[in-house]
Amino acid sequence: MAAELAPVFAALDRIEEEAARIRRRTERAAAQRTREAEEQAQTILAEARERAGFERDDALKAGGRAADAEMVSILQRAHHDAGEIRKVGEERLPALLAHVLQRVLEAGS
Repeated sequence: MAAELAPVFAALDRIEEEAARIRRRTERAAAQRTREAEEQAQTILAEARERAGFERDDALKAGGRAADAEMVSILQRAHHDAGEIRKVGEERLPALLAHVLQRVLEAGS
């Protein structure tokens, strides 16, 4: 009986060996694919960080340009307002001087 089963066991041994080889080959392929996927993920992350840096720089520059434009606008309004104040002061100055002169004259009399 054992002699009759020997070829069957030998075939089973060959099948187990082939299965082990396939499993090892599959594990190596899976490990290689995992390494490649990790490398791709690192590359993608590095590119994303670089793009984020560029986007952040662009946003900061745009914010700086907006702040500069606002500052120019504020300065223009300030110069305009100063001109208006100067104009009003110049218009009121003769009347104020006349009033002061009248008071001085009244005080001297």
